[in-house]
Amino acid sequence: MAADGILFSPIRIGTLDLPGRLFKTATAETRATIDGFVSQDVIDFYVPIAQGGTPLIITGNIYISRQAKSAPHQLGVDDDDKIPGLAQMVDAVHAHGSKMFAQLNHCGRQVVPGFVGAVDVVSASGVKDLLTGTVPREMSVTEIHRIVEQFAAAAGRCQRAGFDGVQMHSANGYLLSQFLTPYTNRRQDEYGGSLERRTRFGCEVYRAIRAEVGADFPVIIKMNGADRLPLRDGLQTSELVKVAQIMQTEGGRGGDLGRAL
Repeated sequence: MAADGILFSPIRIGTLDLPGRLFKTATAETRATIDGFVSQDVIDFYVPIAQGGTPLIITGNIYISRQAKSAPHQLGVDDDDKIPGLAQMVDAVHAHGSKMFAQLNHCGRQVVPGFVGAVDVVSASGVKDLLTGTVPREMSVTEIHRIVEQFAAAAGRCQRAGFDGVQMHSANGYLLSQFLTPYTNRRQDEYGGSLERRTRFGCEVYRAIRAEVGADFPVIIKMNGADRLPLRDGLQTSELVKVAQIMQTEGGRGGDLGRAL
């Protein structure tokens, strides 16, 4: 990058050095195969962005399990058989000098079941989504632990596929965000109630990912600055700043998540 200004100055995310600060943020591609495998259409979507000199590309949300899928033709990283295609996509981006992070996501209640063939929709609590009409089932603590493990396993697959880092999707009303927001999290156990308890799920996901990928692999998080989705009460910016501070402390213990917020 030859231009002047802060956007064109280098930045470090954990151990990763980037030549500039203009990134391609995560937007859903919905160009994968129906089973979540990388297609040539996905590769063709990202190559021009890399050719344009974008320092960092963050993928659209990738589902960590079949239950986590939110849209048809969404990329998946729910099984090792997805690794070769993801590696091909990453290699195509690397060939033009860009770095690439995978955004990992579980949709929770934010899905139209018939749209993706979902048969078991879960969330922090059984609160109906007034926008879609979807009524989720409250997750058990055992299920929470399993999803934490699925996030970690997905991150490990992304690392093996050659991604330069991963992003936890904790925004836009998806599952990690559903735990943060009192409107969708009405639990009375260790995952609900106070802000710290509502943040516990996200902290556990981060710790599990960090344990899986090691200390040197970048892990960042996507959060809302103001949580105002249709037909539900969300968190104010001041509350989200407190969540960010909790996650920053968590990242400071084990890696770069906090420094990348």
